[in-house]
Amino acid sequence: MTMHHWMRFVCNRPVRESNAWLGPNGPAIWDGLEDADYKFTPGAPTWIGLDVGIRRDSTACVAVQLDEAGRAHAEARFWVPSEREPVDV
Repeated sequence: MTMHHWMRFVCNRPVRESNAWLGPNGPAIWDGLEDADYKFTPGAPTWIGLDVGIRRDSTACVAVQLDEAGRAHAEARFWVPSEREPVDV
């Protein structure tokens, strides 16, 4: 078991690690993926992912379409609860 796994799964403490799926340069890589010119095509095959959190975590809905070259493009919406008001699902 790695130290990261020990801290995360035994101690319940999320930690940053260089072995994350995008690696230590993840934020720069992620920012470089943006393609603001792509527009979703109505009626085209679309995949949707939904992660719902109500009181302590945010809710996200992400839609993905493939363009003619097979590249994936995503649009996302996020809802964040406050201490006084949960996300209205």
